[in-house]
Amino acid sequence: MEVIVKGKNVDLADDLTLYTERKIGKLTKLSTRVQSVKVTMTKNASKNPNKAFRVEAIVNAPGQTLKAEEDDGSFYSAVDAVLDKLRRQLKKLKTKLTDKPRGKPGRSTVLPYPVEPVIVEDLNIEPPEIIIQRFPAKPMSTAEAVMQLEVTGGNMLLFVNDNAVVNCLRKRPEGGYFLYLPEEEVK
Repeated sequence: MEVIVKGKNVDLADDLTLYTERKIGKLTKLSTRVQSVKVTMTKNASKNPNKAFRVEAIVNAPGQTLKAEEDDGSFYSAVDAVLDKLRRQLKKLKTKLTDKPRGKPGRSTVLPYPVEPVIVEDLNIEPPEIIIQRFPAKPMSTAEAVMQLEVTGGNMLLFVNDNAVVNCLRKRPEGGYFLYLPEEEVK
């Protein structure tokens, strides 16, 4: 996880930067999806001394951006308050991702009586219908394949790379892409 700490209208002391990086780094315990955090510290021209220091944090995760901000009497207490807000947001996001309802509520999956399996020996099963789909065979780079996949709006794209090898590019559900390459032969 990348933590970027910068000051706006203020020079940040090294110990404040280290404190912020250490505190924000603890967010990885809650979610491994966090890619980067950008923290901006500002000294406000406020008449209220309890709101003289402002800390804003933006957390980037695949498909999700979280933001928290806090005004306080010191940068240290504002960082702690922002960290608490980000923890709550990450916990909420994590429960939202893991606690999806499985089926309709109120339905039981256990039958009230035992069921014996039925064995059928002679099944005449026909093979499924095969649909043939063609793809362009002109060589393209992986970046061009990503752009082509975004333009078409599909989930998967077969393409020929610059070395005349067939590759497969597939969208990941959590963001990003899978690139499938053929195994190299060992001689």
